[in-house]
Amino acid sequence: MSIVLVVFPGAPKPTSEAMRAEQRLDEAIEMRILELVSHSEDNDFGQVLQRLLSSDIEGLPPAGLASKRALIEKIYKRLCPEQAGTVFLKKPQNSTLCRIRMMLAKRRMEKAEKENDPLTFRMPATKSQEIF
Repeated sequence: MSIVLVVFPGAPKPTSEAMRAEQRLDEAIEMRILELVSHSEDNDFGQVLQRLLSSDIEGLPPAGLASKRALIEKIYKRLCPEQAGTVFLKKPQNSTLCRIRMMLAKRRMEKAEKENDPLTFRMPATKSQEIF
């Protein structure tokens, strides 16, 4: 995959205040990761990321911590080199978010069936849906 950037001379440039805010945010994330890693014996990346997501970090962009994923991985690998292999998260079909989405979809389907909504698309149950 390739990407081509077209940059115009009159395009807005990052301000020094925006760059300082970005640097402060990166430092805050690093300090929070250091705090989480130093206070826990379970330094699995998924656990650290989960606790980081529940933290209140000021100055995050609209995309939240997802936009800082590369930075978080880099800091984690530097602080916990022995756990670097845990950076790769579980397959999407096994993730908590996926299970929650499946549970909500099943609830919506059950609600539609109770209301006898003929316009609702009904999927046959799969093994992953039978877990719920």
